[in-house]
Amino acid sequence: MCIDNLGPEAKVVLTEWGTAQNLKVQELRELEAYGKANRVEPIRAKPEVIASICYTSGTTANPKGVLLSQANLALATQSNIYGLGVPDEACLISYLPLAHIYERVCELCIVAVGGRIGYFSGDPLRLLEDTQLLRPNFFPSVPRILNRIYQAAMAGGNIPGLKGALFKKAVQVKLDQLHATGKVTHLFWDKLVFRKIQAVLGGRIMLLSTGSAPISADVMNFLKIAFSCEVAEGYGMTEGCATCTRTWPDDPSSSGTVGPPQPVNEIKLVDVTAMGYTSEDRPNPRGELCMLGANCFLAYYKDEKSTRETIDEEGWVHTGDIAEILLRSDKDR
Repeated sequence: MCIDNLGPEAKVVLTEWGTAQNLKVQELRELEAYGKANRVEPIRAKPEVIASICYTSGTTANPKGVLLSQANLALATQSNIYGLGVPDEACLISYLPLAHIYERVCELCIVAVGGRIGYFSGDPLRLLEDTQLLRPNFFPSVPRILNRIYQAAMAGGNIPGLKGALFKKAVQVKLDQLHATGKVTHLFWDKLVFRKIQAVLGGRIMLLSTGSAPISADVMNFLKIAFSCEVAEGYGMTEGCATCTRTWPDDPSSSGTVGPPQPVNEIKLVDVTAMGYTSEDRPNPRGELCMLGANCFLAYYKDEKSTRETIDEEGWVHTGDIAEILLRSDKDR
């Protein structure tokens, strides 16, 4: 399918190629004309109906098509709305790939609360410019981008003289407050020092989120105090609609973790004795993370073997990832 109209030569070449590949090449206007001439009743959204085939990234094996139902996506969205931390009519900037489940679920959450989505220009070098023009409330991101923001802010603040001294003082005061109370705002230092950093992302950010890879606790803590907002880290995978665990707001000890299970999920650890990970490990139990919940996928597209290897008889999804449960006191055990 080609959205733009094709020139005569291009259409001949593509049509011949399609014929050789047993494919029919059409322009969008041709498909629209066919649809008008052959109207059918729309497929109604039901919980069990497949809404999407979303492919895994393929970082550890060949990409697999994950069958996600309407119920999977709807309940994952509902679960993520708890503690979302943005108002109705919030604005999200979209620049992460929509082929990946993380960005798609973030956008579904904004749609669910009646918010708006602004799509960036497509040029990564203009992302900050686009963000400053849009002034979003929600900035879903990944460690690679957030680390760059952190490094630029630290380089701009760690300078000789009075400005550098004020920056270091502001950072220390707010870090001490964060560790003691979980509070991320400060009437004096936010106006004097951090408003310039906040302006980098438009000055209205209420929620930064990160996933897909680890990010250090130091970076997380700095982002919280610099942007004076919630900075959430979570763990998820395509098979669970990017939903499994997430840190909660105002938790002074959450940085460096991916938080507790989300409302829609149960989790457990399975011993991996061959690698030395067991529930008896001290100080904290370790093992393969398994998740259960209405957000968990139906099957892999045309791949029964991988489906059986991933979903056990009780419905638990075996993620293949090793996790550690942090026990903060004896009562947590």
